[in-house]
Amino acid sequence: MHKYFVALLFLLSTHVFAEDINYAGQYAIDNTHAYIGFSYNHLGFSKPILYFRTMDGALHFDEQNPRKSRVNITIDATSIDTGVPIFDDHLRDKKHFFNTKEHPKIRFRSTSIKALKGDKYQLRGNLTIKGVTRPVTLKATLNKKGIHPFKKVKALGFSATGTLKRSDWKLNYAVPNVSDQVGLTIEIEFHGDKP
Repeated sequence: MHKYFVALLFLLSTHVFAEDINYAGQYAIDNTHAYIGFSYNHLGFSKPILYFRTMDGALHFDEQNPRKSRVNITIDATSIDTGVPIFDDHLRDKKHFFNTKEHPKIRFRSTSIKALKGDKYQLRGNLTIKGVTRPVTLKATLNKKGIHPFKKVKALGFSATGTLKRSDWKLNYAVPNVSDQVGLTIEIEFHGDKP
């Protein structure tokens, strides 16, 4: 009986410890679990989903005062992946799309983070593509905060969505046959320090 009581106390103490962890601080993107995808309407027939495969960035997280939080992300535009190599090259080219030789990076810099109900946030920032910077607004959800079970560091996981008009960044090839409106979906994990 005594050993079960001791085990129970241990479990309770570790639970309290986990709840008392301060998750505020600096985090870096876990590149093995970071996904940025976008979709569009192709001639009314389908809604393809494309991805950028390579990115890095940092998050300063302050759950108690979200307005002090900020996030910066840099995407390798050459890492665009449609699943069709010839289409990847088409999207990288200078004439119609991303012109990755002259503009290899896409950058997002947050300007404000506002807490909503529960684990929901409104994220505003500036998105730079091909040297053009425009404001964007994203809806974000904090999926989980906790200690990573393998790396033993503080970890945060977010989902985010938004809608863009690609012509705002001079990516207006084939509009309106291919939709100007683009849906953005982000699934991303960040790793911080050891607790």
